[in-house]
Amino acid sequence: MDEHLVDAAEMGDLRRVKASLNAKICPDTSDRFGRTALMVASGAGYMQLVMLLLEAGADVNARDEDGDTALSLACLRGLTNVAQVLIANGAETEVRDRHGFTPLLRASMSGHRNLVDLLLNEGSILNVSDKNGRTALIWAALRDHAEVVEALLKRGAKINQRGLRDCTALMEAATRGLINTVERLLRAGAKLDVRDSDGLTALSLGIRKRHLAVAKILVEHRADVNTMDYFGRTPLIWASSHGMTELVEILLDAGAEIEATGTKDGCTALMEAIRKGRVESAKVLLKRGADVTRRNKDGFTVLVLASFVGPTILAMHGRSTDLSILSSEGQAEMVRLLLDARADPNAATDDGFTPLMAASGEGYLEIVRLLLQSGADVTAKNKRGSTPLSLACQENHCEVIDLLNSYGSSRTGCIGCCRD
Repeated sequence: MDEHLVDAAEMGDLRRVKASLNAKICPDTSDRFGRTALMVASGAGYMQLVMLLLEAGADVNARDEDGDTALSLACLRGLTNVAQVLIANGAETEVRDRHGFTPLLRASMSGHRNLVDLLLNEGSILNVSDKNGRTALIWAALRDHAEVVEALLKRGAKINQRGLRDCTALMEAATRGLINTVERLLRAGAKLDVRDSDGLTALSLGIRKRHLAVAKILVEHRADVNTMDYFGRTPLIWASSHGMTELVEILLDAGAEIEATGTKDGCTALMEAIRKGRVESAKVLLKRGADVTRRNKDGFTVLVLASFVGPTILAMHGRSTDLSILSSEGQAEMVRLLLDARADPNAATDDGFTPLMAASGEGYLEIVRLLLQSGADVTAKNKRGSTPLSLACQENHCEVIDLLNSYGSSRTGCIGCCRD
């Protein structure tokens, strides 16, 4: 059968390939994937077979069902000698597969410096991009192929050309925490504050993925520390949210605005740290003078957020959350920090919801104790008529109920709670 020729080529069986060709089997016969004998031999690096098939008249530019040619397969696997022979026999260097990849793109993403040089010497288009807009430089950068990045830059690759999601090579490298590639691109003049389709810069992308070293490098190169993305977050808000305490200090030293607020929820860096249970980051922000009286768009102060931070974290992160964050001790420390910073224990939301109500309803005994010791109003009512005691009663938080009663709370509306 004709497909035996492809099978023989794939196994590197020179004798069987010769026998098939001598039997007048068409050298361009293909298997069910559209692959010819020349394609599989080229991709495997079987030089003798490649030469034999070319001499037999095999189509050097035949494509398989993915649009790959013998040359693109050789480039993917870094087979420079095979690629040279194919090009010498008329292989097209600008042919694209179904993803829009040319041989140069294949060689660049696979990190084959010699092949990149060969293709460029043969006239391959340097700044060609795939269907997603990614160029050879972008692919080499995001795969951390330093030698290929260097070669492409020396040839004049457009360093700030945008690809998928409007990301440049620098942004792709920063997202992946590729320190050496980031530094090389910066030395070559990559723009720092270009924004992607979400308004994120290289700095925000690096912080979002928790790449501290990359973020430090970008700040050292004077990246804008106050850019706000389309999520309404600045680099400082991202760092505070992730608990990157060292970076929080670095950003503040570089001029980050401590009271910048997200446009969507109105949260400051301190609010994000509180909301995510990042105690150490909150300490730094408070030490640097973060305002404890600010409110987000829901009217919540940092103290209200701290008073029920546990359920908030669980709702956002599920059971994978580090339970130490949710310990009563950890939450109490956050509240203690805020009270020491003169946060008002009675500052209520627009509907009258106080920190004491939040803590009582969630059953956080130690936080309730701290708030009461700091002068929280045990008799306060919100617009629905709820009090700290009634909220504790709804959930049968007996120890909280006893503590509230010891501070003079009325049991009205709470008859029958916690009785044996």
